[in-house]
Amino acid sequence: TTATLGLFLSLIVILIVQSSLSKETYASWGWRIPFIVSFLLLAVSVWIRLSLSESPTFQRMKEEGKGSKAPLSEAFGQWKNA
Repeated sequence: TTATLGLFLSLIVILIVQSSLSKETYASWGWRIPFIVSFLLLAVSVWIRLSLSESPTFQRMKEEGKGSKAPLSEAFGQWKNA
């Protein structure tokens, strides 16, 4: 749902920018506006992620040393996880 909502939101931003600028202006520099907006949203999302705290269960696992040493290879490299 989030990816679909993001896709529709990006299309809406592009359509708003295109309709508010002339074709020549949009072609010369206006197409950069949606990218600038996306960089701002990226900065906000990184700030939100960095200010979140981990769950108590994950913190306890990390303190006990039960975390994975190679999470990608364990998740995708073993047949039992297929």
